[in-house]
Amino acid sequence: MSRSTKAIALICFLFCTSCSKMPWSAPVYDPRYVKDAVTMNIKSDPRLNQYQERSHSLVLCMYELTEPNMFNQLSDERDGIYKLMECGRFDASVAFARRQIVQPGVDVSSVMDRAEGVKYVGIATGYYDLKKRGAIRMLPIKNTRSGKIIVDLVLGPQEIQDMRVH
Repeated sequence: MSRSTKAIALICFLFCTSCSKMPWSAPVYDPRYVKDAVTMNIKSDPRLNQYQERSHSLVLCMYELTEPNMFNQLSDERDGIYKLMECGRFDASVAFARRQIVQPGVDVSSVMDRAEGVKYVGIATGYYDLKKRGAIRMLPIKNTRSGKIIVDLVLGPQEIQDMRVH
């Protein structure tokens, strides 16, 4: 093969391969406001929030967060749990906050909107024995095409036993 034939073959090869399509990939969900996109399933132990051998209702605060920093900082501070239990917008990173009362042994599901820019779900619970480790949880949200997420929360007698976001 002559030098000019090789050059033409190389140019043709590069031209043909550069025009091929990129492999298809699913679009990534853009975390904007989505109505009724968050389903929260709460399972509570019949011995929920025991105090003096009696079960009691429990106040739970659910946060939709754009950033985890302030939530983590309040979780680490001595009196931060009390600020989290106010269920308010303690910082610009709080896109949504909701207070819910949970009764012992009652399973509850609720649906709420997903606020714009939400990347984390935080939970703070008002157990009588306010131990930070057992009363506060935060998890990242994985983006989906639909933007919908499910939060499964299991509340034990004295602390959060499990939390999953999917």
